[in-house]
Amino acid sequence: MFPAANILLWKQWSVSFGIIVIATIDWLIFEKSGLLLLPICSDVLLILIVLLFIYANYAAYGNRQLETLPELEMSEEMVNTTTASLCASYGSRYDSWQ
Repeated sequence: MFPAANILLWKQWSVSFGIIVIATIDWLIFEKSGLLLLPICSDVLLILIVLLFIYANYAAYGNRQLETLPELEMSEEMVNTTTASLCASYGSRYDSWQ
């Protein structure tokens, strides 16, 4: 069975219980502080992007080579099927709004 299913079905009860406790503590912290989850996530992502930008500039000035990214190879068939399924999914949702 899948590991996520084991957690959801409480077969790994310690992990499931830990997730519930952490989610409850997070919820209590957000309720007490009055902050929202989306702005905090946005701020964290912005900080990470700025740190990556600084690291890239430091590597350029320090005459060090940045790690190369692996090439992403996607077949045209995979792109077409993904696009068709997304269009069908979102198209039916937008049709129900009108």
